[in-house]
This record gives sequence, structure tokens and C-alpha cells, in this order.
Amino acid sequence: GEPKVAVEAIAALADRGATQAAAKLLKTAGSENDQDVRLAAIRALGELADKADLTALVALAVNSKDTKDRSAIEQALTAVFKRIKDKPSQAAPLLAALPAAPADAKPTLIRLLGRPATPEALQAVRAAAKDANADVVDAAIRTLADWPDASPADDLLTIAGTSSNQVHKVLALRGYVRMAGLSGNPTAMYVRAMELADRPDDKKLVLGGLATADSPQALAIVETYLKDEQLQTEAALAAVQIADRLRQNDPKRARTTLENVVTAVKD
Repeated sequence: GEPKVAVEAIAALADRGATQAAAKLLKTAGSENDQDVRLAAIRALGELADKADLTALVALAVNSKDTKDRSAIEQALTAVFKRIKDKPSQAAPLLAALPAAPADAKPTLIRLLGRPATPEALQAVRAAAKDANADVVDAAIRTLADWPDASPADDLLTIAGTSSNQVHKVLALRGYVRMAGLSGNPTAMYVRAMELADRPDDKKLVLGGLATADSPQALAIVETYLKDEQLQTEAALAAVQIADRLRQNDPKRARTTLENVVTAVKD
């Protein structure tokens, strides 16, 4: 029917949970000339598609009728992933499609691989970070920085230390600092991050991470910045937070830290 009618019909199918319409919607999303109808079909697939439709949805992302549709397809796949508990099943069609996908489709697939975050997905994203295409590399680094666990921490540390792209250095460092908080030995990771932080804002980020640690080593690192005018406030806040956690086992050390803060900080 008319595009406006088709959009309303598709929305009604989604509202009714009409999963039997998925095949028809996939065809519409891949071939319909009217963009509003295509986008309505894609959004409905996010509600109605299931595990059996993943390969077709990924193919739609790779060979979309209009590249502007890919954002909506990515959102639809993300929604479908939430209904599939099996992570390898989420990653499999993405991994199968990635090698032969055109360069402009690869960033979408790479970002989606960060959802299942399987070891195989991580290997693929690591490889993409070394791709010749700048957009693919950018998507890979951003995906590594947002990874749900600390598996790519060493990769991010390498990128932060060697990349000539300042944006990528910052993204990698921020991802690494976030992952430090997920590790069993955060202080050691924060030390490495501080060695690579060359901007005040990056050092403030690391100090904020150190504030969540509870080791005397973390406290000693933070205290070295109490006399740094640019970083003093963040260092003082971190020192107070760490001292608060140490005071039960080492009240003398905690008190000394607070006295140092009071002496050094004018705020």
C-alpha cells in the first residue's frame, strides 16, 4: 500500500509481537524504495527477529539498500542480541560476514562484535585495529575501549603508548583506566596508565581511578601530586578517599595523609 499505510501496518505488527512477519520484514528492509518504510521494517525486526534471523539481519547490514540504514540495523541487531543468551551464536554471523564485507560496512560489524565479546570476536577486532582503512581502525579502537571486560587491556596500553593519533591515544587510555577498575590488581595498571598520560585531563582521569584503589602504593602515588597546581584538587580528593578505606587497618597512615592534604591544599 501507500508508504504511510505501510509504516503504520509494520508498527502494528511489531506491537502485536507478530514474529511470523520477520521474513516479510527482512525482504521489505532490503528492497523497499521508500526509506520510511525500510526504517520501519528495520525497527520492527529489532522487536520481532530471533536467533534464526541473525544471518539475514547481518547480511542486511553488509548489503543495505542505503548506507544511512546501517545505524538502524545496528540498533535492531543490538536489540535482538539482548534476547539471545548464547554469545557465540551472536558473534558467529558477524565473524562470518566480516572478511568479505565492504570497507564501509565493517565498522558496523566491528561495533556489534563488542556485544557478544567472545574471544573470537576480540581476535577479529584486534585484527581490525591494524587495518589499512582509517574508519575500520577507528571503529576497532573505540570497540576495544568499550569492551565489557578487561581482556583487551594490554592492546589498549599499546595503542595509548604508540599511536600517532591523539584521539585514539586518549580513547585507549580511558578504556585502559576503566578496565583497571575491573582487574584484580588495579594499582599496577594505574601506574602504567599514569606513565603514559601526558595531558592534565588524562592524569586527572587516572587519579580518579586511583581513588577507588585501597592500597598504600596507590596512596603514595596520589600524594606525589598534592603539590601539582593543575592536579592538586583531584589528587587531594583521591587521597582522602583512599585514606578513608585504609583507616581501619592503618589509622596512623590515614591521619598523616589527611594532615598532608590539609597542609597542601588551599581549597
